[in-house]
Amino acid sequence: MKAVRFVALSLFMVMMISGLTQKAEAQFAVEGGLAYGADIDRIGIKGHVVYDLPNVDELYFSGGLTFYTPESTDFGEQTHTSLWTELNMNAEYRFLEEDNFNVYGLAGVNRIRYTQRLNGSTSTGRTNGVNVGAGFQADLVDFALLDVQLKYVLDGFDQLALAAGLRIPI
Repeated sequence: MKAVRFVALSLFMVMMISGLTQKAEAQFAVEGGLAYGADIDRIGIKGHVVYDLPNVDELYFSGGLTFYTPESTDFGEQTHTSLWTELNMNAEYRFLEEDNFNVYGLAGVNRIRYTQRLNGSTSTGRTNGVNVGAGFQADLVDFALLDVQLKYVLDGFDQLALAAGLRIPI
């Protein structure tokens, strides 16, 4: 047991030291925007954090949440409400980069959580999936990039999703 702790602590320290030496070269960005899921058929608000890998200019990772607007339907005296939340973790690879414009492909994982409410009765569900898509970024203003992304989510919903937002380096 002590050997396992020692190995785990050693690996953690190596990762921390290598992370500290690369921190000055790494770049983080935050992104906020709107999304639309074709199968969910709702508009969502998204927030992402992006990590641009040091020493690998073409590759970066992003992760974030999208909250879709609730949907309520009245059936006489009964009301049905649907709530959707989406978690995404993607690797994005820039394969075309010009002065003020770049195009990237993406692949990643997706988890959708949904809640259905009908007059006090609640049911929830989750589905895991895979993201495959592409996007482009354009210099919009000095402090931000316009980021537009189209992806297909392979999961229980198998939906096309479109997102657009501002990516701000920090």
